[in-house]
Amino acid sequence: MRTNMILLPLLLSCAQVRHTGERFSLTPEQRSAIVIVLDDVGYDDLASVATPNLDALAARGVTFSNAYANPTCSVTRRSLLFGHWQLQDSGPPCAPATPHSPTLDDWCLPRLVPQASILAGKYHLGGDPLGGTDLTAPLTHGFLHWIAGSQANLNDCGGSNYWNWKRVEDGVVSTSHAYEPDALSARVRFWWSALGGSKLFVVAPALAHGPMHAPPANLLPPGYVVGPSQRQKYEAMIVALDTIIGEILAEVDEETLVIVIGDNGTPINVSPDPDRSKTTTFERGIHVPLIIAGGTVASPGRASSELVHAVDVYETVLNWCGGSHPANPAFPLVGASLLPTLEETTPHAYHEYVLCGNAWNNPDGDRCARSLGWKLRQLDDDGDEAVDREELYDMVNDPFELLNVLAVYPAQAQAMRNWIEQESP
Repeated sequence: MRTNMILLPLLLSCAQVRHTGERFSLTPEQRSAIVIVLDDVGYDDLASVATPNLDALAARGVTFSNAYANPTCSVTRRSLLFGHWQLQDSGPPCAPATPHSPTLDDWCLPRLVPQASILAGKYHLGGDPLGGTDLTAPLTHGFLHWIAGSQANLNDCGGSNYWNWKRVEDGVVSTSHAYEPDALSARVRFWWSALGGSKLFVVAPALAHGPMHAPPANLLPPGYVVGPSQRQKYEAMIVALDTIIGEILAEVDEETLVIVIGDNGTPINVSPDPDRSKTTTFERGIHVPLIIAGGTVASPGRASSELVHAVDVYETVLNWCGGSHPANPAFPLVGASLLPTLEETTPHAYHEYVLCGNAWNNPDGDRCARSLGWKLRQLDDDGDEAVDREELYDMVNDPFELLNVLAVYPAQAQAMRNWIEQESP
């Protein structure tokens, strides 16, 4: 029988080793963290795929079953690295900064923590606020190094696939013919060992974003046969991604806080319901996997059903690493540290609602407020940033979002409508 990170908490009825505070005596400034961002892997996409390394991580951590992100990768990465709700792309790749690109007034996570910080893999957040393209943007925003980098998707900026991509190393770009996940894994493992002291790594491999393909056999279990369909290739890419994660985490000690999160849901071309997947705020577009392990996790192997969002990664890492954020009304922090859940300390309720959306400045804009029980979707059909249509779903009794009950529950809709108007950037 296959296990996977979604089903694993149900299988872990045996007691796990408890990590007590006595084992972990490091001060916040001495702690390390690694954030691994899965590209185009939604919550449901792991259900039929064997992921032994993610399963092992879940066994020593906490799996969040109600974790949400934005429905496209660039928008989620902005929330994760800058700590606020985001509804727009940050600008085109391989181009100078635009008014939508993050500025230095918008505090990127590595600027706020004492740890040496490294970005590995995809950036996808617009040009350098000091001028120039995104080749140097991560360095300007506080990362000490950008390794095995890609400015956006591998078939952007003159690349075409996983064996022909534009590789960035600290602002210097070249054409690489190494398989991107292998190149990234090697660089991350080298730098993790070479960089002394405490550190923060944000690791963003291209998997399992298209182009869909059969990964090299060395990243798949013996005898694994990759089928010919796009979905079968996609699932093989998730299996390969799990192998890459296992390689990286083999270098990471148990005191390091490890966060694994998806950046959005299922790609349209491999989804069982293309019209309700990536780019939309239906569940298949925004419900993502989130596992946190290491550090001072208490009662490992459990699941949390609390409502969380990618913005909470920012505050969690900031809290863990002993950083602080200067007050800035233009970019208010909206996330919450998840350490209380990990450590089973104080009572906590993180969000009544979370905000998910994208393309609000373009036609087909889509945003929603999601609570544990309800979802209000707002659609902008013509790109004027005004709401043209709304849909309200009772997520408890209608989890597949089949019946729009907007007219039945006007008070609920109005409460969520007010919240969206208040919180939208």
